[in-house]
Amino acid sequence: MARPIYVIGHKNSDLDSIASAYAYARLLQLQGEEEAIAARNGELKPEVRFVLERFQVEPPEAIDDVYLQVRDVMRRGVICAYLDQPLLEAGQLLQEHNRRSMPVVDADNKVHGIIATEDFAKLFFNDLDPRSVNRVPLKRDNLVRALRGRVLVEGRRTLGNRVIVGAMQAETMADYVEPGCLVVLGDRENAQLKAIESGAAALVITGDLLVSARTLTAAKQQGVMVISTAHHTFTAVRLINLSISTQDIMNREFDYCRPEDPMSEVQRTLARRRSMPVVDSEG
Repeated sequence: MARPIYVIGHKNSDLDSIASAYAYARLLQLQGEEEAIAARNGELKPEVRFVLERFQVEPPEAIDDVYLQVRDVMRRGVICAYLDQPLLEAGQLLQEHNRRSMPVVDADNKVHGIIATEDFAKLFFNDLDPRSVNRVPLKRDNLVRALRGRVLVEGRRTLGNRVIVGAMQAETMADYVEPGCLVVLGDRENAQLKAIESGAAALVITGDLLVSARTLTAAKQQGVMVISTAHHTFTAVRLINLSISTQDIMNREFDYCRPEDPMSEVQRTLARRRSMPVVDSEG
């Protein structure tokens, strides 16, 4: 959308100044500058109001100043992540558009937070903390999206936040499985059945390996979700960590500005930030 061209006379305009603004704006429009608009600076004098009312002409738009505002320089069509969107997709958006940060919005495009590339680094190092290892806030839909998986059994058990890699003997693995956890494993039928028996809420079968009819039947009977993915175990675990919702790691405390804010004020904040969202009265 083209920016308006304001045609303004002198301050506290009299009739000739207002008429000239209208005439010159119209001339510009006829020359192809359709965004030309007659404007004024200051209050209309009584005689000017009388003439405008007499000829049924709307008063020109009032312009208080011509200082640069945020709306004059802000980027439009900004990329955003959604609150429930998998972190993987948010990261792909940042990479695809070569951005360092972006706002996180709800379905009504109201800004709730900011996510930046630094947040991904923090997530990686948090995964190395023994106190938080294997703990991921899991959501079924996000899991399937991040893994690009196929749901073989829908399941009905409540999914918790613990992830187990079934790389050990089935009996040993049973000691680690908690009710509601997710177990990542290959095509070892005995391990799959032991995970179901031990209370797992979901199985992720890696490498696009076949799942036996016996496992599928047991999963259906016990209400255990079964997801098949083409990714191998190492990649699958990384993607599971990136299946968490963007809102789980976004920054909820952030600077923002409004379209009408003077750039002279906003620049002080931008000196500390690479960017910040511009929000209107509706957020």
